[in-house]
Amino acid sequence: DPANRPAGINLSWLDIEERRFDEARTRLRKMLSRQADDPDVLFELGVLESRAGHLDEAIKVWQRADDFQRRDPRPGLAIVDALERQRKAAAALVVAKALSARFSEDIHVQLTLSRTYFNGGEPVLGKLALQEATRMVGFDAERQVHIGRLQLLAGNADAAAYNATKALQARPDDV
Repeated sequence: DPANRPAGINLSWLDIEERRFDEARTRLRKMLSRQADDPDVLFELGVLESRAGHLDEAIKVWQRADDFQRRDPRPGLAIVDALERQRKAAAALVVAKALSARFSEDIHVQLTLSRTYFNGGEPVLGKLALQEATRMVGFDAERQVHIGRLQLLAGNADAAAYNATKALQARPDDV
């Protein structure tokens, strides 16, 4: 059923995995002809363009997806990643800051903001973003350990120890 949106997206993913970009592009564009502002289809089209090596086109499509919705940070996160791959740290930081303002309680956005601060040469702000991420995840042991590892990479052993302590409070028997 060509009108079945989930099936069309899944078939496009299969085409992308098999590097049949033209077939996937045709399918996704056909889906967009029925609903031009479908953010999920636009997101997948951006993924396709990225995987095909067309980062500028992927960024344009993800920007459209981001413009049409306000509940899902994935298009914005994808834009940040693409800009960083293009070594455009300043532009990535601008997008990450805007995402953080819109999705202030999303841990993935917060960690991306931290990374872009570090990549943009602002380690103090990167550490502050990691500190905020620590607050956000509460007593989620796995995430605390992950953030602690990021703190170690940032050269902040005291903060990493705090993350480990919070993780152990949640799961005292965890190795």
